[in-house]
Amino acid sequence: MSANFPRKDTKQLLANYKDVPSNMIEAIVNANSTRKDYIADSIIKQNPKVVGIYRLTMKTGSDNFRASAIQGIMKRIKAKVANSGFIYAKDAA
Repeated sequence: MSANFPRKDTKQLLANYKDVPSNMIEAIVNANSTRKDYIADSIIKQNPKVVGIYRLTMKTGSDNFRASAIQGIMKRIKAKVANSGFIYAKDAA
C-alpha cells in the first residue's frame, strides 16, 4: 500500500520551506500527479460512457471536496474525453 499525500499539504510544505532543499517533498508532489495521470488513463482506456465517482470528500462526513484527489482525476478525464459524464455518489456513512 502506498501513501498518497494530500496535494494541498505537500504544496503548502513547499511554500512554507521554499528556501530549504525539498527534493523529497517535490518527489511526493510529482508522484501524486503521476498517480492521478495513471488512474485517469486507466479509466479512459476502458472507454466508458459514464464514470461513477464515490466519495468526493476527503474525510467521512466532510462536505469539503475542493482539494480531493479525485478532482484532479476528473479534470484529466474531462480534458481528454470531450463528452465525459460523471455520476456522483454521496458518502454512505
